[in-house]
Amino acid sequence: LAGLPQSYTAKIADGIEVRKLLYITMVFGPRYVPYIPRFFARAQALGLSNLAFFCLDDAALAACNDLPGRGRCISGTPSIMNKFTLPLVYLWLGVDVFWLDFDIF
Repeated sequence: LAGLPQSYTAKIADGIEVRKLLYITMVFGPRYVPYIPRFFARAQALGLSNLAFFCLDDAALAACNDLPGRGRCISGTPSIMNKFTLPLVYLWLGVDVFWLDFDIF
């Protein structure tokens, strides 16, 4: 994911601060995996090229790896804690996170 977080500027009291932003979603299961390409296409149409997929099964990871570009697929295992721990890791690394629930598509 080295190239995915995009820089943006935020106004602070003394001037402008440059920060990094990453959109993240989590996906797994036969009900949702077929939507990965369309979810990605819609995100691209909206200008969200800095979107990462947390893929919690092999099918999701395979579908994600078929998308254009590299470094946007994170493998994992199903757990409700993923929704909370992955954003915290990025925040700790200094990357702001915008979580998108996959089923909003």
